[in-house]
Amino acid sequence: MSSLFSKQKARSLYVVLCAFALTLLSARAQALDLLAHKSEVQNIFVIYDLPGAELTQSQVKNYVYKALSSHGDDAKVGDLMVTGPVPAQPGRMEFKTLQVLTTSVRYPSCGDKAVFIVASTDDSGSSWGDESSYMACGYRYEGGYRVDLYASFSKKQQGLFSLGATLAKAAVSAMGMKSEPVDFILASLDNFEKQLKDAGQPYSIIEMNPALPNREAVADPLLVKEQAAAKQGADRAKRLAARGELAKLGCDASDRDRFVKAIQGSDEDLVELYVEAGAVDLSAKDATGKIPADYASKPAIKALLTH
Repeated sequence: MSSLFSKQKARSLYVVLCAFALTLLSARAQALDLLAHKSEVQNIFVIYDLPGAELTQSQVKNYVYKALSSHGDDAKVGDLMVTGPVPAQPGRMEFKTLQVLTTSVRYPSCGDKAVFIVASTDDSGSSWGDESSYMACGYRYEGGYRVDLYASFSKKQQGLFSLGATLAKAAVSAMGMKSEPVDFILASLDNFEKQLKDAGQPYSIIEMNPALPNREAVADPLLVKEQAAAKQGADRAKRLAARGELAKLGCDASDRDRFVKAIQGSDEDLVELYVEAGAVDLSAKDATGKIPADYASKPAIKALLTH
């Protein structure tokens, strides 16, 4: 009995010691985690379109400078030499890769079409280990200007330092003040947009990555115009081709009576050529008050006339 009691006692002591050891290991791991830290880097990229023939390079550059220096420090502004006629299409910011030993670093470049560059850094959060940098490239085109804006910010994560920074930021935020790097970047964008609005300058965001609050990207107006012109050219080529085919068949593309006869005869190929030629108004009524579709009995023909 005494021997059994001693074994139970020893087993209990062993369990307690194991639990204590695990507690020490866990505490050590947590202590190491508190001492460890990492930096998280995030980027923002926005393209503004500023249409207007009366805009000057100096105006646009000053809008950008005031926006990036409103929270940034050590702003650098430069006019870049660009020769030749104003291009129909603007340039855009490029991202290049620099290989340093085993590390690849991507960095923005304005390229050779930029007319000005504005760059700055922001040390508003340096006491918390946060860093921000800005770069804007201005591009001229026939219809106005483009401003490509890139912002990069990093902040420390984890660690005792981060814990103190998090508490400090929470206190600053509680007083209604900005504390996160992205807050200052968004404030700079707000400043830029406010200047444009105050000056009565229309603008749109045609590219935005990632999506930003209270902002919406729209289709590139230059691309929309280009696509519309391409479609117009394709439609014209299609009309001319159809009229040529009708001429080969001895038909006048504007002959409404011949068109109606083709509809009544359910001649699908001929009707399609008349529709593609576009010389007969499909919505116009004749002396009987009918439009071409009213003469169609075949569903496929009616579909051609009402699509």
